[in-house]
Amino acid sequence: MSQLRQIKDFQAFEQLTKANSEGYWAVFKHSNRCSVSVTVKRMFEAGIKSFSPLSEIALVDVVADRDLSQAIAAAYGVKHESPQLIIGKGAEVLFHASHENIDAESLTEVIK
Repeated sequence: MSQLRQIKDFQAFEQLTKANSEGYWAVFKHSNRCSVSVTVKRMFEAGIKSFSPLSEIALVDVVADRDLSQAIAAAYGVKHESPQLIIGKGAEVLFHASHENIDAESLTEVIK
């Protein structure tokens, strides 16, 4: 069972990326101003309550923490979108999806 943990700076994101003993990490970027983002986040949260290989997933509010969102995009070479799910291991992005392509099952498929 996973939980989303809101982070506010890149240092907190880096700590989360190193917290999993297998080296996997995930970040969910969203905006409360976007109805699509709010809906996708609600569905994703429901899915990760049932199953997830990670105990925590970073949550980034792309409006309130725009600099952090942009820093993650730049550091990992993934174009910024919202809502967006990025899954990685170490410095490598293994998967990313946006909008209706986001689902909790992706975590299990990527992290085996």
